[in-house]
Amino acid sequence: MVQLSLQTLLPIALCLSSFASAAPVDGLTKRAPKVLGLDFDVVKAPLNETLSSLVKRGTPNSPLINKSYYYITYLLLGSNKQKIGVDIDTGSSDLWVPNSQTSGTVKEYGYYDPSKSTTAKDIHKSFKINYGDKTSSTGEFYTDTVSLGDGSGKLSNFQFASISSTSVSQSGILGIGLNTLEANVVYNGDVPYNNFPLALKNAGYIDNAIYSLYLNTPDATGGSILFGGKDVAKIDGPLITLQHSGEYNRLDITVDSVTVAGNQITVSAPFNLDSGSTVSYFPTDSFNQIVDSLGGDTSNLFYKRPTVACSAATGNLSFTFHGITIDVPLSDIVLETGDGGCFINLFGTDEEAILGDNFLRRAYVIYNLENSEISLGKPKYTTASSIVSL
Repeated sequence: MVQLSLQTLLPIALCLSSFASAAPVDGLTKRAPKVLGLDFDVVKAPLNETLSSLVKRGTPNSPLINKSYYYITYLLLGSNKQKIGVDIDTGSSDLWVPNSQTSGTVKEYGYYDPSKSTTAKDIHKSFKINYGDKTSSTGEFYTDTVSLGDGSGKLSNFQFASISSTSVSQSGILGIGLNTLEANVVYNGDVPYNNFPLALKNAGYIDNAIYSLYLNTPDATGGSILFGGKDVAKIDGPLITLQHSGEYNRLDITVDSVTVAGNQITVSAPFNLDSGSTVSYFPTDSFNQIVDSLGGDTSNLFYKRPTVACSAATGNLSFTFHGITIDVPLSDIVLETGDGGCFINLFGTDEEAILGDNFLRRAYVIYNLENSEISLGKPKYTTASSIVSL
């Protein structure tokens, strides 16, 4: 996320049909009238490469903790369709990719060379973005063609940043949040441009800048994002629509309370539902109450997380919003250290609260950028599909 707190990633590797499909392709596919879909495959890193002090984007050798998930999608940039892997992030709003001058592992998934594209245009505007883990990226804005697989999502003259210097280690980032969170808007007061969801709308591929996120089960091999639609077969029960709360340029919603180990804890704070963060971050007071309820030990930390008896991984951490409760099994939160002990995979923060991957896997989420609201429901884990436009 941008320094208003930009966290880890959600990269994506695409498949042509359902998430059970085996043959990945590059690009969006048409799922229903005015709906474009991305399926993504789960890539797993060795466990010893996933533990870090903070689990944020840019932390060396630490894409994600626990099951070592990360996800990657490939965009095709320029007239010659340069294939570049990027992370998709609901908590930021710019697309940036490394270029030939960028050093480090960030070029592992490809890089952009505007000299090889006849449609590339340098718009002579600098770009800089800062991250919550103190990493940053700098470069120049370009416009060029972004080709997405079967042509159903081709964008001409799309604005993105070509990065010459970065301390981020994984890949470029595809931010799909509110365009008021674009880095140059936040830092320089620039007028927002049409980022990816808005560009899809303006090109007529979708009717509204709305997308739904379905991460599937913690052990699934894939999940999906639908731009302009939702999959009603993957929603268990009603959806509750919640109005934006907190800062104007972030699509946050308020968590009223959480219940754990029989204790109801009042939270009453806005949270960002961030696909780019593996771990959830609670306001410090609420976090301390959760740790105490689980019998955690903040004086004995495992990678800056409280340790706890493994028997605490029973029951749920239940999140109550206005009109709906989402249960997250404590087995998703209380994780093994690898030497017979366990730890609580949450953080406390005095900055922005975040619901990351370990919450989002237990929810079906629709991000409505048009009305600055989120619709939230319980997921139904199924291969069935019934997609409708929004």
